[in-house]
Amino acid sequence: MNRSALNSTAIDLCLALFPWATFRRQKAAIKLNTLLTLKGNFRTVIIVSSGSAHDVNILDQPFWEAGAFQIMDRGHPGFARQHRIHQCGACFVTRARVKLPLRPPLLPPRGQNHRLAD
Repeated sequence: MNRSALNSTAIDLCLALFPWATFRRQKAAIKLNTLLTLKGNFRTVIIVSSGSAHDVNILDQPFWEAGAFQIMDRGHPGFARQHRIHQCGACFVTRARVKLPLRPPLLPPRGQNHRLAD
């Protein structure tokens, strides 16, 4: 079973030296998207994109293996894209971008004793 982690990191660059890497008005950057195998921390895929590229766009790349488990940071939300990973036979684990409200479990009203039917 293959387990891997997907991460993206923005690398700041000097705009005067790298005018092609525009990120913001006064800043240059590139984005390094890395898929690491967790068995020995080997890089299996490295994709370099512009610093302004959104993290979720990396999910469109066709490097998902059937039976593999992918661990992603919270910058990769795209549910439709994650569904395509599922359709490839791969699994993924990710954190929510925001704190999700958890509902308390449904309990019977006080004083009532509920039993399962025989």
